[in-house]
Amino acid sequence: GGTKASLGTSMSSTGSRARSTSRRARSASRDPSRARSPTLQERTATAMQALEHGMEPPGASDKWRVAQLFAEAVPKIHAKVLKIERLVTPEMFSAFLKRTDGGENACNCGIAFYVPQEEEVHLLSTGRAGNPKRTARLVGPDAAVVLKPMMDAMRPEESPQAVSLVVVFCSPQLAQRHLGCRDGGDRPVTETGAFHVGDVDQLLPAYVVHIQLYGGSENDEGRMGSPSPERARSMSRQRKVSLTNPLIQETLLRLPSLREDSAGTVLLSSNSQEAEAVVSLYLQSGGAARLRRPPGVDLREALGGVVVQRFENKHLSQQYLAIEVDAERGGPRFKEDVVWHGTRLKRSDGDATLAHKLQSIAEHGFDPSRCIKGAHAEGGIWVASCPMESFGVGGDGLVAFIICLAKTTFNEWVDTSCARVLQRERVLPLYSLVHV
Repeated sequence: GGTKASLGTSMSSTGSRARSTSRRARSASRDPSRARSPTLQERTATAMQALEHGMEPPGASDKWRVAQLFAEAVPKIHAKVLKIERLVTPEMFSAFLKRTDGGENACNCGIAFYVPQEEEVHLLSTGRAGNPKRTARLVGPDAAVVLKPMMDAMRPEESPQAVSLVVVFCSPQLAQRHLGCRDGGDRPVTETGAFHVGDVDQLLPAYVVHIQLYGGSENDEGRMGSPSPERARSMSRQRKVSLTNPLIQETLLRLPSLREDSAGTVLLSSNSQEAEAVVSLYLQSGGAARLRRPPGVDLREALGGVVVQRFENKHLSQQYLAIEVDAERGGPRFKEDVVWHGTRLKRSDGDATLAHKLQSIAEHGFDPSRCIKGAHAEGGIWVASCPMESFGVGGDGLVAFIICLAKTTFNEWVDTSCARVLQRERVLPLYSLVHV
């Protein structure tokens, strides 16, 4: 009961975020004056809270904001963002706010940029402070101000130059004096040039942006962004989950030892190795391939928090294991695969929740009569060799997939990637995965 309640709470909060996001988008479209994107200060504060609890920051939204601020200041034809590193830790963030009276969520702080010396980049990336002898910093209100001298000095025919740019939080005093920031914005309010900061305790190095700088000639390679969804999906679809995968093998060995009365789910800790192994299989198989992410941010970080649960049902396991793959003469021959089944809320579900649907599958298995869309009159259970997003996105904004073992016949495969299994006993759910 506690596990079911915990899962319901986890997915309820995830669903609430998805619904509130869509509500904000709708209200913003009706009233443009109400549209306001969270500032970098707010997104960094959220990321620090997630890290404090051992979770991935949601959707790498803080790095998205860094990329956006950079792109607003520097044209794409002049620079390509290669990678964005998060330097700040919860301890550093908290100490800086106390030291400078930065306010809740750093709302009193400002955002600025500077180009570090080469040796300082390594020190920052390894979590250590910069050269203590170099106390003064030449800081700019945006990326263009500090990069302009370098861009002006480059000739169009020159090779691209690798440059690192540090994004810093400024104390409230610096923000008001040099940036004109009084309301917690992450853009300068007044037009200003670069300014010197003598006391580096008034700055918090938060992010490093690694870029390629071009000499002003248009270069198609200089465009920011991730690989196209189509390319990412075509690459990942080639990586089907094998029956020899260690996680699948461990699961198969565990099935015979399940308790006789087991018929439910186990909610896995978000930072457990088992949960991360499930998420890894999901991403390797093509899951979240359409997810947009900042330059240099991998899919796992961009995906953020994921709710993973293990299915345990002794009766269903016994039924599945009793079916022979190589049947006796005259019987059907089955092929065993690791497959994915998309589960989502539909209008016909009424007041049911996604947590209730997953619990029902864990207790009773799949119902072939429910999966009738595009199937024969007798229904069937739709499965695929990769998690197809169109099958897993529900009306509540949540994406849910179940990784299963399936024993199928040749005729049940509609094409090389999708099959419709007619018997409940031949599809065994192993894990479910839910994210926004």
